[in-house]
Amino acid sequence: MVFSSLKKTLLGAALSNFGDSFERFQHYQKVFSSLKEKLLGLWINSFLGHQVIHILKNFSSSVSHKIIKKKKNVTIALDLDETLVHSSPFPRDSDFSFTMISDGESRTVYVRKRPFLEEFLEKVSEMFEVVIFTASTSSYSAKLLDVLDPHKKLFARRFYRDSCKWEDGHCLKDLTVLGIDMAKVFIIDNSPEVFRLHVNNGIPIKTWHWDHTDHALIDLLQFLEKLGDVDDVRPIIAAEFGVGARINYAHSSSPIQIRRNRSF
Repeated sequence: MVFSSLKKTLLGAALSNFGDSFERFQHYQKVFSSLKEKLLGLWINSFLGHQVIHILKNFSSSVSHKIIKKKKNVTIALDLDETLVHSSPFPRDSDFSFTMISDGESRTVYVRKRPFLEEFLEKVSEMFEVVIFTASTSSYSAKLLDVLDPHKKLFARRFYRDSCKWEDGHCLKDLTVLGIDMAKVFIIDNSPEVFRLHVNNGIPIKTWHWDHTDHALIDLLQFLEKLGDVDDVRPIIAAEFGVGARINYAHSSSPIQIRRNRSF
């Protein structure tokens, strides 16, 4: 009798404990489930947050880049040969070389870079839209420019010999082919004759072949800074270089003549 009573008591206690444990288990299961949902929500929000931040950063960078580009409201056209570089069939003192096909033959061209060329290009690309306007052939110039600007970040556009005009065997670079307001564009060229159609848009520079002490490019930078954000570059260029003197030089009896039939 006593044993039976004790058995009932123990069984009742076990069932009671089991009930309490089961209730606690259900409680903890609900808490865990709720916590899991909250953690999942936080993770999703965090992930989406990072995605939104990433998108906003890219958008901000893109907008900033476009704003910077808009600030470059003046275009500088640069001549190539004897202004920025000198090319030769001979390897002496060359900085780099490349092979091109000319008149059906393979030729190696050796190129010297004018002193301070990299510094000059880096600086003007910050201030202006930079384009190349050369009387040389595209087959030659394109390969040379791909070495100078392999990632195509410096030169926005390239204009070759087929963009030039020719009168009595003389080359003329008509800046209107660039499609830009003439108040917002200028050219630097070692042959002032080529910009006689736009004398107030042209800046002459000394012809360069090999002089290692030359510093004409770096010397120009201080003046070029005046042109970066002006309404009209022409009066500033005219005042600095003298229109009359440059016209006379351009029409002098012995101007630098560019041969139309040269191979490059």
